[in-house]
Amino acid sequence: MQKLTGGLRDAGVPLLVGTDNFVPCQIAGFAMKDEMEQMFSAGLTRFEVLQAATANPAVFRKEPDAGTAAPGKIADLVLLDANPLDDVDNIFRQDGVMLRGRWFPEADLQSRLAAGTGSN
Repeated sequence: MQKLTGGLRDAGVPLLVGTDNFVPCQIAGFAMKDEMEQMFSAGLTRFEVLQAATANPAVFRKEPDAGTAAPGKIADLVLLDANPLDDVDNIFRQDGVMLRGRWFPEADLQSRLAAGTGSN
């Protein structure tokens, strides 16, 4: 898979990070960490992995107001406490999430996850 992923990237094929909800033992969101690490191991740069998780899916889904942070765009984003361009694992050092204009600190998200509650 690493050779295939690297070959697709080398051929200019836009790659996307994603998970299949119907694959046993994969939990959407959590499995993305493994996929991003595997893409990096396949030879993609940290920047290419970030693109595959952000801008590329927005282009694929034809959502011009999503995928990057810029004035006038949808501000659903994850704020990190470390630069993912320094270390790919920093992608998972979250400080919090902005979703539909509402801020969710990481501690609150972890507490909700442990309690099994949603964001309502």
